[in-house]
Amino acid sequence: YHVMERAKKESRTDALVLLGSAATGIRQDLLRQGAAIGLSLPFDRKQESEADVVGMKYMATAGFDPRATLYLWKNMAAQRQGGQPEFLSTHPSDDTRTGDLVRSMIPSLIQYNDAREAGKRPNCGG
Repeated sequence: YHVMERAKKESRTDALVLLGSAATGIRQDLLRQGAAIGLSLPFDRKQESEADVVGMKYMATAGFDPRATLYLWKNMAAQRQGGQPEFLSTHPSDDTRTGDLVRSMIPSLIQYNDAREAGKRPNCGG
């Protein structure tokens, strides 16, 4: 699904860049960079956030405690120690990611509790 959405978006972006360049005389490569920052990167960040939430739901359904995702992103943030601004990145900031996960936590906790009641106990030990 994401691949098809990206292809449609790129096709529209290419058309807009071509028209914009013809209308303004601005080089296409400069318009394409502006389009990436204004159009593509927010789309990529949205997909990443959706993937985080879906992954947390899959974890919960399998019997893993979804609250562990918050510790994961806290540890990831500590390892990164800064980085580029979110608006220049294909990924949400750590604060945005954890905020999205917290907002989706209650349904995941319900799924987790249902999985545990059904006897799901992940065993990741070797």
